[in-house]
Amino acid sequence: MNNKDLIMKLINQKKFSEAEDLIEKINDNFQKNTLKGLLNFNKGNFLDAKSFFEKALKINSDDDDALFNYAYVLKQLNKDLFSWKYFSRIKNKDWATYDLLGDIEINNRSKAAGIRYYYLASSLSNDTAAKDKYNYIKKKFSKNLKISFLCLPGLETFIKPIYEYLSFLYPSKIIISNNSEEIKSAVKWADIVWLEWANDMASFVTNNLNLKDKKVICRLHGYEVFTNSPDQINWDVVDHLFFVANHKRDLFYKQFGKKINIGKTSILRNGIDLNKFIYYKKKKPGKNLAIIGNINYRKGFEILLLAFYELIKKDSKYKLFIRGDFQDLRYKMAVETMIDELGLNKYIEFVPRVKNLSEWLRNMDYIVSSSIEESFHYTIGEAMAMGLKPVIHAWKESRKIWPEKNIFRNIEEFLNIILNQDYKSEEYRDFIEEKYPIEKQLCEIERVLNSFEINQNMFKNKKVLITIAVTNYNSEKYIRDFLDSVITQTYKDIELIIIDDASTDNSPKIIEEYAKKYSFIKFIQHKNNKGCPDYGRKEALDLAKGKYILFFDSDDMFNNKDSLQKIVAFMEDNPDYDYVYFPFEIIDENNKRIGRWDNKLYPPEDIIKQVFFRYGSGVLTMKGIFKMNFFIKNNINYPINGTAGDTLLSLICIKNNMKYTRIDEEIISYRIHNTNFTFNKQKRFDSIMDIIEYIVDNFHIINKDINIVNYFKNLFYIYELELWKPWGIDFNIFEYNHINYSKLIKLLYKYKKYIKSSEVDEYNNFLHYLENLYDKKNKPLVSILIPTHNRFKFFKQAFDSALNQTYENIEILVGDNSDNFETKEYIEKFLFNYDGEKTIKYYYNANKTKKNDFGLSNSNLLLQKAKGEYISFLYDDDLIHKEKIRIMMHFFILEKNVSLVTSYRKLIDEKGDFINDSIATRRLVDKLVILNGEEAIRKLIMSTVNFIGEPSTVIFRKKDVENNTFAKYKNIVAKGNWDIFQWVNNLEKGNLVYIPYALNYIRKHSKQVTHNYELKLNNYEDSYNLLNIFLENKKIFKDYEILNLLQVIYKSLLNENIDFNKKKKLLDLYKKKISSIKNKIISLSENNDSSELN
Repeated sequence: MNNKDLIMKLINQKKFSEAEDLIEKINDNFQKNTLKGLLNFNKGNFLDAKSFFEKALKINSDDDDALFNYAYVLKQLNKDLFSWKYFSRIKNKDWATYDLLGDIEINNRSKAAGIRYYYLASSLSNDTAAKDKYNYIKKKFSKNLKISFLCLPGLETFIKPIYEYLSFLYPSKIIISNNSEEIKSAVKWADIVWLEWANDMASFVTNNLNLKDKKVICRLHGYEVFTNSPDQINWDVVDHLFFVANHKRDLFYKQFGKKINIGKTSILRNGIDLNKFIYYKKKKPGKNLAIIGNINYRKGFEILLLAFYELIKKDSKYKLFIRGDFQDLRYKMAVETMIDELGLNKYIEFVPRVKNLSEWLRNMDYIVSSSIEESFHYTIGEAMAMGLKPVIHAWKESRKIWPEKNIFRNIEEFLNIILNQDYKSEEYRDFIEEKYPIEKQLCEIERVLNSFEINQNMFKNKKVLITIAVTNYNSEKYIRDFLDSVITQTYKDIELIIIDDASTDNSPKIIEEYAKKYSFIKFIQHKNNKGCPDYGRKEALDLAKGKYILFFDSDDMFNNKDSLQKIVAFMEDNPDYDYVYFPFEIIDENNKRIGRWDNKLYPPEDIIKQVFFRYGSGVLTMKGIFKMNFFIKNNINYPINGTAGDTLLSLICIKNNMKYTRIDEEIISYRIHNTNFTFNKQKRFDSIMDIIEYIVDNFHIINKDINIVNYFKNLFYIYELELWKPWGIDFNIFEYNHINYSKLIKLLYKYKKYIKSSEVDEYNNFLHYLENLYDKKNKPLVSILIPTHNRFKFFKQAFDSALNQTYENIEILVGDNSDNFETKEYIEKFLFNYDGEKTIKYYYNANKTKKNDFGLSNSNLLLQKAKGEYISFLYDDDLIHKEKIRIMMHFFILEKNVSLVTSYRKLIDEKGDFINDSIATRRLVDKLVILNGEEAIRKLIMSTVNFIGEPSTVIFRKKDVENNTFAKYKNIVAKGNWDIFQWVNNLEKGNLVYIPYALNYIRKHSKQVTHNYELKLNNYEDSYNLLNIFLENKKIFKDYEILNLLQVIYKSLLNENIDFNKKKKLLDLYKKKISSIKNKIISLSENNDSSELN
């Protein structure tokens, strides 16, 4: 008996101590962690077992036993859908794996998939129990409704997998034919007719065959909206229309009008059968690119070939495999000619049709979609499921369907995805498992099919009352839309309770008008405004008599007349659920659809974590349908919580073990407008504090991995930077609203017990800062330095923007080297009359500054005069937001090692009006980022774009300036790229903070010195010197990276519109350095010294 067998025998005999002693002697970490996991599992320590199985998987993520162990313990922890993910990755599934997959699907998602898995289990098992289980489940869940799937020949690829699964649940036929008699026979046999594609088949069936007492489903994939086919279909007989993509639905209604009620439509994303596309983790990607699909103009081969040509120039080891047939001779000729002209023949291989796509994809590394138009592009999902990295051209809706960071708009971004981004196989597989498994697609289909089964008369003999609880405050503009959407519902057993919170507009009169007409409306008015809708919801809950209750706002509405019918029917058909919710259509003030709120189904523990780490922002919507009995038996009242009562309610419900699910049906139109209650910052903040307090007190979420000080600091930053709004943020315009942070201070005191010893100083600093937020004594001095030269008109505006700063401890230094006295006279007069709190100093430097240094000596004179710990340059043609200094100083005061703070900056013209962003100024991200200094240097230099900004954009520590000389780095003073030199110098000493709001305004105008050719040459010389420093240093960049950068800059200088003789010396310098590095790399390569090459 080997050691492993002996350990397993001891574990099975519950001799855990002996087993543990033997396990500790094992050297193989994979086996050790696996056995420790099994030991803990058998002891009932599921969380510890999970931890050990995770460690084993990190060592070998492809091992079937490790996958099974981890999946099984997740299932024991009631994480079924997470468990499913790892069961599905097992390559050689046995009967037990299929049986467990069947359990998961039956209990959570697709009944059809569940029965099919039980069938596979029974086929692989010799035990009659598996066969008995399959027969029992099939008999229990099988439906009587017969389905005919109809499809024209050649278009059946997408419907076959659906048919194969659903045939386990419904008696089914699939007819792939254009024979009218076959089609008629199939329609006559069926209760449900599925029309695959909205094409000639759908036209023939809906216009010529008897569909009385039959339900009709049509699926529109994409190409149909570019034809007149939808005009030929009789949509009156279609009960449900599936679209594959939102943009195709939008285009359908735009092109053909309201052919079918939007309430009868839904988005059915394609589904990938993950059992057919097995995941293989690629630890080191190769260089094989694949593109799959028939080749026509939609596939964008012009884009693909040009991009691939540039890739080959970077690295000739890449190869492109094209699996597809040309559908157009003219396009074939064009593509082949392009390949010849670009010299790509030896790098491209056309692959004939393969029998096993999954097996073929194993040898590929990247899946490419260069299409100009798609609805989904199936092969992307199939390849990602196997761990291939996607490279996807930005066609309509591609960013909403696929990972945004894998979308390219141009050749540069195509190259970046392949050459510069990390390769993360598991991330690609995860994405498909989360969004597009076939089981998820089947679940949505089954939901629609189930709605057909419900007897429309089921409520006639059994009245089921639903309460709609509505709060109203000044919704005069929207209340009629809401009331009309209730009155027109096909479901009539309604109790509508409207609580008005002392509105001051005409909305109460409108509600009274409706209440007089309709007896099911109960209207209650508050005499005094309570300032929060939660009071009204609580009151309505107390009064409700319905079996079910739906909480509503009076500015929203039902988006189709069958909304209530659908959700009440679902609740009656699924009595185990306490709560059911759904995605929302999002509309604007004019009822125009502007999007979809596509909420997800999360397990309870994930909801708790997400709400906490989203700083109180809700995950589980409460705009769904509740079972009233759930509130009664758990003694739950609607909580009073300002703007986040719904989020607090969701947490209370989870605490009381609410059973919930989600249906993928838009029931409600949710309205977004500027007067939404959630836009009150103070109320929002106070509400969020209560949410966080409830989570910490009830769910024990704080553990050793959470730094509670950092958590609350980040929360503070979110509100200080106005990033708290759930939507509608305009990053161009920063509008700050002061709030009271007393609730945050209270929580910091309350949770002091969670502070680790290493966090005490940080905690005390933060607490002290909050308690003295507006006290000047606690603020270090910031020097605003304004060098100016002959730009009095712009200077005045810049000076005013400095004076308007809200930060309490500022000195403003003006250095004037103008050739006239306009600025001097203005400042002297201003200082004579000035009685403000800011210190203002003026220096006239006309004869003291160096000529042809473009103002650098003027800047340095001011820097040497400055007394502040922190420096904020403000060039005389730029502007700064009044909150800039105050906001940026938070990070210097609260973070341990910040050396540079910058923000998004807006370009303005001579008049001060916004103009379009440049490549350098465009906003990097939509959130606050704190970046390690060296990482920031790498991004700054590798991008060859100054995303940090001009000197006017940042604040930096004065002590980080080398020898009190701006733009000096390693004893070299920049001649033109002052900012880059200084930022690199700063970032070697600390971290970078990037704020996404525009706090700076950089002016573009005709008199800027940046247009001077001497300055341009200076910039190129600076770039050379900087890269040479990095080359000698070797700390941050590898030689080959410096080489690539030198080549890029050399090419740019070569193309620069400057007289060749004036740039020749510099070009020779670059050429010599490039040649030297190349020779060094070749030498290292020949000597097999890869230490400097990798």
